Amino acid sequence: MAGDEVRILAKIVVINLLLWTFVFASVVFLWYLAQTSVHPHTNAHGLIPLVAGLGLSVGLLSTIVVTPFWMIFKKAGFHPAFSLLMMVPVANFILLYVVAFSEWKSAAAQRT
Repeated sequence: MAGDEVRILAKIVVINLLLWTFVFASVVFLWYLAQTSVHPHTNAHGLIPLVAGLGLSVGLLSTIVVTPFWMIFKKAGFHPAFSLLMMVPVANFILLYVVAFSEWKSAAAQRT
């Protein structure tokens, strides 16, 4: 069973890395957008589709990230709504350690 837990935790770490890479890229893009909007001679109207696309991609990424964590937490015996915390900075790493070092109800049931 330890191998399954390690595989699940490895998936959690990889998903977190991908998520934070996307968040960093989004912040850089929004910073760039704010810098170009300050100047009166720039045409910010051409960036509206990009901002809309960014919003859609954040929603899609949220769905992609929350869904596997929902299943992982359910199988581990935790309340699946904890998967929503994976979208909150710092809380996701705290939750990762709580899940990693706690006794999983599914693992305890298989040992007896």
